[in-house]
Amino acid sequence: MKLTTAVLAAGAAVSLATAVVGAARLRQDAQHQAERNEATVAQNQLDWLTQMSPTPTSPSFGRPRTWTSRSTCSC
Repeated sequence: MKLTTAVLAAGAAVSLATAVVGAARLRQDAQHQAERNEATVAQNQLDWLTQMSPTPTSPSFGRPRTWTSRSTCSC
């Protein structure tokens, strides 16, 4: 094998290895971003449920409305 062929082969091997490592890094970054998104959505849902739950400070917020027997219709 000539020296130039060996150098080109080594360069191609390094380039391939770099591409594989880069692809693995991109995949890992995408997976971590998906995990962060899932955690954020879960926190948003918990915050929303906390706001919707009835508490003593907000007696009518989040509770079903109760209807009175009085009719306001003048039909």
